[in-house]
Amino acid sequence: MAEDTVPFVSSLADIYSHDILKAQEYRWNSVIQKFVELYSKEPDFLVRSPGRVNLIGEHIDYSDFGVLPMAIIPDILIAFKVEKSSDQIQLHNTNPRFKHCQWDVLSHDIDADKLEWSNYIKAGFVKAMNGGSSVGMKCLVDGSIPTGAGLSSSAAVICSSALSCLIANGERKIDKRRLVDMAIVAEKLVGVNTGGMDQSASVFGDIGSALYIEFYPSLKVQTVTFPATQPEMVFVIANTLVNADKHDTAPTNYNLRVVETTLAAQILGCSLKLGTLHSRNGFGGTLREIFDRFFYNNDEPHIEEIRKLEIMCEKVKEIFPQTDGYTHEEAARMLRVSKEELIEKYMTKFPIRAESFQLRNRALHVFSEARRVLQFKALLLTRPNENKHELVKQLGKVMNESQDSCRNLYNCSCPEIDEIISIARKNGAVGSRLTGAGWGGCTVSLLPKNRLEEFTASLVEGYYRKRFPGLTNEQLKDAFVPTQPGKGSAVFQVCKYDSGKSSGTGIFYNMQ
Repeated sequence: MAEDTVPFVSSLADIYSHDILKAQEYRWNSVIQKFVELYSKEPDFLVRSPGRVNLIGEHIDYSDFGVLPMAIIPDILIAFKVEKSSDQIQLHNTNPRFKHCQWDVLSHDIDADKLEWSNYIKAGFVKAMNGGSSVGMKCLVDGSIPTGAGLSSSAAVICSSALSCLIANGERKIDKRRLVDMAIVAEKLVGVNTGGMDQSASVFGDIGSALYIEFYPSLKVQTVTFPATQPEMVFVIANTLVNADKHDTAPTNYNLRVVETTLAAQILGCSLKLGTLHSRNGFGGTLREIFDRFFYNNDEPHIEEIRKLEIMCEKVKEIFPQTDGYTHEEAARMLRVSKEELIEKYMTKFPIRAESFQLRNRALHVFSEARRVLQFKALLLTRPNENKHELVKQLGKVMNESQDSCRNLYNCSCPEIDEIISIARKNGAVGSRLTGAGWGGCTVSLLPKNRLEEFTASLVEGYYRKRFPGLTNEQLKDAFVPTQPGKGSAVFQVCKYDSGKSSGTGIFYNMQ
């Protein structure tokens, strides 16, 4: 079980593995030096929260089913200094693309219709203070997570911003579950109806392990360590370089899927006579609640969870026979409400655009993907002493089935994702799938480490050089990386470890 409070670290070795430690020391020192250049003072603290790659369990967290991601090495750092006599939050970014801004500590206004990077920082602050006033702060943000790549840069920003605000206002023992809850609600302030996987993985990440994250009936995180194999298996993230910005495309993609799964749950509840579902934030029930109520009413505790999920897929096919979707009028009729009532309740809180709802396909994906999560977790926990090559093949098979479902049932793939996956599977990957929201962003592939060179060369020549001939070698290097499970959110207090050095001259070289 993961630790309960966000750790304060005294060494970067508590966060990063030995092979990347020097590079991270240089980076963190550079952030401190930049902070001093901007503000003529050293920061009091640096906080960091990582991105994540979801290994299995796509688009099911907001239906309250468990997922299996892992935190990654790329992260968001926020260096900050507390200014108790000030009523201003000052914000800079090491990337000049993101403009300097500031706001009054009493300002809680966030315009979700404007895509501004500072909104994510501000949202974390607002939820951390629960509508109250923060102390003044000088902040500098540095990020190594590519934006729009499906690696949850937005969740990492919000987790770090909420954490920095709590620390600045005097808190030290910060419960991880509380931080996750804050970050989930904060992301809704910027117009994205997120389910909680991204924030949970960012906060709870553990070196060497994936995380089985359950959301129902309450947040629960279980570490699932990877077995040793020969040859060693490795996950590789490959960026399509197609931006997958959830904010811009939410009305037709992410938010629409939330509405479709909610409508599917409400209609299944009516058809199966399961009673009134609990309304989440006044919006509607979840497919997880349908699952629990159906099997509680049918009282079949002996049936394994995986088989129960297969039964739910059968019920979905019975209740939603149409494979080409349901119009607004048809969905309203199945819910026994007027079209106007349906639009008012389900299509206004989170704006969406759709002529029809793909209720059958969305529900089938959710229940079958929940089954694949349990299969993947069981394979890792079983850890057979013999034939680990077969274990890796089985893990890859589950990943491939997940991609097929994401593409064909949830329609969240895209041509670039499909192309990378095709190349990956032909050149060493036993499993390859999209990760994150989809519609661009990244893929994750599982392969034996001894095929890594062949794998990367095939992607460079078969995808990147062909589609993006102007990429530099440095850009190519950043486009895909072998990954290892990384540490979650952490705090470093600068003044405790400066050892008398002058401002911004490299405190991390004294830490080891």
